[in-house]
Amino acid sequence: MLSYFFIFAPAKGSVYPEMLPDYILKTKHKKTNYETYISEGNRLKLNMIDFVQYFKILKSQTPYPLFPSMVHTGVFMESA
Repeated sequence: MLSYFFIFAPAKGSVYPEMLPDYILKTKHKKTNYETYISEGNRLKLNMIDFVQYFKILKSQTPYPLFPSMVHTGVFMESA
């Protein structure tokens, strides 16, 4: 029998939203693709590994950043 697993990898903005620029945080967002995939995956009882939630848990338990070079990439530069 062939088994499939859907794996969700975190992005910096999903784990560290406080590092995003204010104009992004103030923008009203609809449901994200990630939220849709998770809710539909749960509804369909799919095999999923959600590293997004795992990283959010780890974030409060480690003194080290979970992503390298937090300040020098993309939208995070404005927060430095």
